[in-house]
Amino acid sequence: SLAAFDRPQILEINFIYDFPKSPWHNSFAKTILSNWQFSDISSFQSGAPLGVTVTTTNGEDITGSTSVAPRAVVTGNPYLPRGEKTFARYFNTIAIQLPTVGTYGNAPRLFVRGPGVNDFDLALLKNIPISERLHLQIRCEAYNAFNHTQFSTINSTALFNPVTRAQTNAQFGQVTAARDPRELQLAGRL
Repeated sequence: SLAAFDRPQILEINFIYDFPKSPWHNSFAKTILSNWQFSDISSFQSGAPLGVTVTTTNGEDITGSTSVAPRAVVTGNPYLPRGEKTFARYFNTIAIQLPTVGTYGNAPRLFVRGPGVNDFDLALLKNIPISERLHLQIRCEAYNAFNHTQFSTINSTALFNPVTRAQTNAQFGQVTAARDPRELQLAGRL
């Protein structure tokens, strides 16, 4: 089975750009336009694997053992194409079924991928020399700078009615949480 921290694709890009010094000889223009830096940390990651928890509305013992939890019966492809994923249906919930009493199910421990990460953290800073050994630095940092929604949690608990074998959890397969929105930070350092 996959490890819970498995991320098959990770791309991290970072850079610091020092803007050129002001070409003008005016001391005011040099003070304002010189000593600027711009930096970026961009993260792109595929989602972590998720397991699907299977239970019934009456707490029926499906496997016949209190120490062995049942696994889902996967009857089709649980993955949805990118264009079909929605906030309300992140994976194919129809492909997840309740195992029959006395069986364990056929699903692996972790078999659905959660949402990935697409994040840009940007910073703009100005270094102001005060003396030979003393500098003032003013920073503006933006985390998740483009305020791209970063989903983090998917409801993966399948709750079945044991009589009708119908799935009854209305939130099953839905996005239930997101990572932090854009955050701005202003700082000064002497």
